[in-house]
Order: sequence, then C-alpha cells, then structure tokens
Amino acid sequence: MRTDFLVPTSPFTNDNFFGQGGLIDRMFDTSLPWKILKTLSTTENQGQDIAFLPSLDVKSDEKEYTIHVEIPGVSKDDVKLEIHDGVLMLSGEKKEEVTDKTNHVLERRFGSFERQLSVPDDADIEHITATHTNGVLTITIPRLAPKANAKAITITSTEA
Repeated sequence: MRTDFLVPTSPFTNDNFFGQGGLIDRMFDTSLPWKILKTLSTTENQGQDIAFLPSLDVKSDEKEYTIHVEIPGVSKDDVKLEIHDGVLMLSGEKKEEVTDKTNHVLERRFGSFERQLSVPDDADIEHITATHTNGVLTITIPRLAPKANAKAITITSTEA
C-alpha cells in the first residue's frame, strides 16, 4: 500500500513550511495513503487574480474511502471527474453570473479549478460513484479486500 501523506495545498501560500513540497510535506511523507498531486485554480476579475478552490475532506473505514468536495454554486454539469493511471482528477468551473447591474461588493470567487489526488493501491477504481447534493460532491471509492500475505507451498519429494 502506498503511504503518501494528504496535505492540503493552497494557491495563497507559497512558503517552504506549509506550501506544497514544504517542510510539513516532507516531515509526514509516509503517513497516509492519499496525496494531493495538483491544485490549480485560476480566474481573472477586474485585473486581480482571484481563485476558487473547493475544499475537500477524505475519510475512510474498512469498506470504502469517501471524499467530500464543497462546490457551492457549481452545477454537476460543470464538474468533470476522471481516474487515470491511479490519479483521481476533479476539474470544473464556477461561473460568474453576468448582469447589467453595477457591482459594489464582490466577495464570492469564480473560475476554473482542478484537484488531483493519488488513489491508494487498495481502491476499487471500477466501482467509484459520485453524487452531487446541496453543493457537496461526494465521491465514494470502495476498498478491495486485503490480499493474503501468506501462501502455502507444496513440498515435493525427490526420493525414489
């Protein structure tokens, strides 16, 4: 089983302590089976870079992994979920509402996002399901039964 560590990353931190690949990443590099491989969030609003980055939680029990992704205001049709070479790829876009009204305060964030997570070796990628309810995407990945570490070996005799 892969033993990578799940470390949330943010486009707002770019330091050597908490940032992706920083000291915290290296300290706990062998703790848990998940690792965020890529976090990308981009948009442009009135000349300022403003990122929409959905938060996520990864939980597990002996039967399955569950990932909850907060994507309020994002339609399920604007989200793409794929798995490729052991990497779960989530991408989408939170679209800004276009109106003729003058904006006075803009605190909501819009734009494209992409999250990539390595999938543990015991994940059953053939039976992944996803549901979108009340702005939360729930991804369920069943776990494969553990492989037996012991194997009986037949002993043969070379005596005549």
